[in-house]
Amino acid sequence: MLDTATVERAIAASILAQHDLNTKVSCPPEVPRRAGVHFVCTAGLDVGAYPVEVTETNGGGRVRYEDRAPLAALDVARVERAIERSIRSQRRLAATVTCPAEVIRRAGVAFTCTADVNRRRYPFSVIEVDGSGHVRYVGRRRSGHDSQVSG
Repeated sequence: MLDTATVERAIAASILAQHDLNTKVSCPPEVPRRAGVHFVCTAGLDVGAYPVEVTETNGGGRVRYEDRAPLAALDVARVERAIERSIRSQRRLAATVTCPAEVIRRAGVAFTCTADVNRRRYPFSVIEVDGSGHVRYVGRRRSGHDSQVSG
């Protein structure tokens, strides 16, 4: 059997070096050690996952891995600033917003950010409307607000 734990660590290290993203990579546990075997590992971010295709190049455990689509992370800091500006302009209150640190940039991905306002925490639902970093967010308190920002 192939030592997939070694493959997982190598993929995670490559993603960190190339994209500055910390991921948790998981590969199938039972992969035969044979040239030409193909399998898919998953690199998980704080929000979202990314498939990495792996092919064994020889019977000695060497592998080649690649992504078919580019890995892109959402500009989370920009989303946080946009929510803070919305709260300031609509409620006249200062806020500190925190979102998950590493979010895959892909249409339909949803996550929650938290706004800290006067020592109280308020959740905001965020959804990516396209793969270019545009999001829509809605405060989930009373009437809340509904805004759109480019990320």
